[in-house]
Amino acid sequence: MKASQGIIQNRPMFKVSLFKVLLALIFYVNCGFESDNSQDHSKESPEGRNSKTISLTKSDKVNIKLVWDFKNLPSNLKMELYEPPSQRPFSLWETGSGKDESKLAFSKPIIGDGKSIILNPGTKKQFVLVIRNPNEETLHFFAAPHRAEPEEASLGFKFKCLCINHAFTIPPKETWYRIVELKLSDGFLGDSLLVSHSIIGIPKERVKDFQKSASSDHEH
Repeated sequence: MKASQGIIQNRPMFKVSLFKVLLALIFYVNCGFESDNSQDHSKESPEGRNSKTISLTKSDKVNIKLVWDFKNLPSNLKMELYEPPSQRPFSLWETGSGKDESKLAFSKPIIGDGKSIILNPGTKKQFVLVIRNPNEETLHFFAAPHRAEPEEASLGFKFKCLCINHAFTIPPKETWYRIVELKLSDGFLGDSLLVSHSIIGIPKERVKDFQKSASSDHEH
């Protein structure tokens, strides 16, 4: 009887000890969970992604490389860079196409690798984008907004190009052209810039729908 009373008296102490152990385990698990979360957050935090900085300095010459990614268009198309015409007047954003290239607003290919424009800060250059369509069908396309890399160097860079919410057309066996302009501010920093465009082919029906909606928006 006395032994059983002793066991009964010890039960509250056993419960208290067990309760303390459980509390300690819960505290340990929570601390470990918070520690793991803090490590994960540090990896995903904006500070972690933005910790890398790019040092930019002013350069006398800036190499601007133009890259064109053709989508939903024949694989035999490419964008070429030409000098504006020297024998007749021309204007920025002039656009056209034709079979007789001698009558179109461009002259000779731009010197270099055919993909780059060299500019000095504080200057601008007008040149001509040219696409030849050797295919039997009429092609329709538009250009998505361009992307510049590194982004840190894009301040002071301006490209009056073809990504202006407009659809273009190239008849079969014709050459298409558009006069554009690159400009760098006097305070431009960096010695190179990569500018990418996506040229996206679209069906004739979409061109008609777009022109109709654009005309309606203009009227309002």
